[in-house]
Amino acid sequence: MIVIDKGIPIPVVNHGAARKYPWCEMEVGDSFFIADCDLGARNGHAANKASKRYAPKVFTSRKVPGGRRTWRVE
Repeated sequence: MIVIDKGIPIPVVNHGAARKYPWCEMEVGDSFFIADCDLGARNGHAANKASKRYAPKVFTSRKVPGGRRTWRVE
């Protein structure tokens, strides 16, 4: 049996949510660091997708001691 609830408000859709990484604010030569414990391993994939999404901006990510660092290169 499915219970019917009354008075539950519909959540607001937030299409303008804050981005996890600062792609738009970065200038050529800028970088940021993500520690391994903060899911830094997945940042390499995110940098690749950001290069496509924010073209002509280009980003690259490298594993460094303790996590990953991502740079804007173009």
